[in-house]
Amino acid sequence: MTQKKCCGGLGFKDLRLFNVNQAMLARQAWCLIHSPDSLCARIVKAKYFPRGNLVDTAFCSKASATWQSIMYGLELLKQGIIWRVGNGTQIRIWRDPWIPRELSLKVTSRQGRCHLRWVSELLDIDGRGWDLNKLPQIFNLADAEEIAKIKIPTRAKDDFIAWHAEKNGMFSVRSAYNLALKIKLGQGVQASSSAPTGERKLWQRVWSGHVPSKVNVFIWKLAKDILPTRRAKFIRRLEPSDTCPLCDRETETSYHATVTCPRAQGLRIAIREYWQLPDEEQFRYTGPDWLLLLLDQCSDTERDLTKLLLWKTWSVHNHITHQTGPTSISEAVHGLLSMQATLVEILSSGGDANGKGKAPCSWSG
Repeated sequence: MTQKKCCGGLGFKDLRLFNVNQAMLARQAWCLIHSPDSLCARIVKAKYFPRGNLVDTAFCSKASATWQSIMYGLELLKQGIIWRVGNGTQIRIWRDPWIPRELSLKVTSRQGRCHLRWVSELLDIDGRGWDLNKLPQIFNLADAEEIAKIKIPTRAKDDFIAWHAEKNGMFSVRSAYNLALKIKLGQGVQASSSAPTGERKLWQRVWSGHVPSKVNVFIWKLAKDILPTRRAKFIRRLEPSDTCPLCDRETETSYHATVTCPRAQGLRIAIREYWQLPDEEQFRYTGPDWLLLLLDQCSDTERDLTKLLLWKTWSVHNHITHQTGPTSISEAVHGLLSMQATLVEILSSGGDANGKGKAPCSWSG
């Protein structure tokens, strides 16, 4: 639930990482690095690391509670800082993070017998560019290519520490929180359908469009396969059987209850007389991501209609199971058409999608 919506979660903040936490404390550590001449930074340096720097010093565990809190934030800060190359005299080749890329910011090549220590030793004689003949001899191909992309300032400039998660290099609590969340979830190399940050464009289809929020939340649950089906309850020993009570033939999974159950198929066939829906072939089960792939193949209008249909199918399924409401297909179709009419009326009157009540839904026909 604490993952971002584009990563398959609900976007709730993890308060341990965001509020009285690591991200806010990392900001305090960043201030000590970014403003070394401030009174606070000078006092702290004189007391805790008079002969070193904040990033490299190993601190004792008997420090004050305030300093231990800053150390906790510093642990996160170290995961996101990067050295920007100026003259290269302060950056250690084999220890410091200085290569801007999505994965490891440090050199991945083995040092071997190389005696070079500082980045300045990799520059040409003028110090305004890289020694391109030396790079392939010291580093592997991946490192050499990334290093060659780093631009060296034309004017003499000192090296400095920047925040890698922001393009402007300045620290922000939001990006620090996202980094802390990524570390907590153990996200490393992502799958081919994911961005390096763990985002999947397919999940954006779940939350996009103009349907009520409760429908989007239901679609998220269906995509995550966490609906309270008989199969889910049977696994938790809450039901004696996992067979669908409507058809009494197949296991009641999320997919069966909303797509393949005869009652679900009947509602889908009936509503096709009024709505333009994806072909039946697109409703075929293709694996755990069947719903994400289905929504991705739909037009905007078809996607909204499909969401409403699946939501209503599950609602009817529950009404029949628990005997709490209308059970006929004709009543379900009438309910969907009434909902569409209501939402169209809200749109035509310029209703606010973020207001109270049902959110408006857009239709092109």
